[in-house]
Amino acid sequence: AFLNFLEGQLQIDLGLQNQPGQDSYYFNAEVRAGASKSPEQVTRCLESDPATTATSTATLGGTNFNVYQESSSGMSQYARVMSYRTIHNDACFAIESLITGGGTGTPPADPSHSPELIAQAERVTTELIKTFKFEN
Repeated sequence: AFLNFLEGQLQIDLGLQNQPGQDSYYFNAEVRAGASKSPEQVTRCLESDPATTATSTATLGGTNFNVYQESSSGMSQYARVMSYRTIHNDACFAIESLITGGGTGTPPADPSHSPELIAQAERVTTELIKTFKFEN
């Protein structure tokens, strides 16, 4: 599981995906936001997963977040995750961009591996994440 070692309550999941049918590919791009007040999860909130480290920091709506990245590919599939984490009001908050795709071919027959499509999904999910702001 990518960067999802935290156990918390999913607050929102916004996604875009194609519907697999007769095409032999899939593509999904989504933004997830969740939170946990569990003391164990709050303690671990800003720790790195075994497979990744914090790559940078970002300020979203005036709040500082640690940013983690991970990607994986194999068996004609890939996943790219960008996770933003912070502690706010004694809770761990995670906002994640998750882009996945797979298929048996190469572009244009298999658009799920199109660098342009992946870059566009990364831009859109990042812009959506940049709008995040705590109200309290």
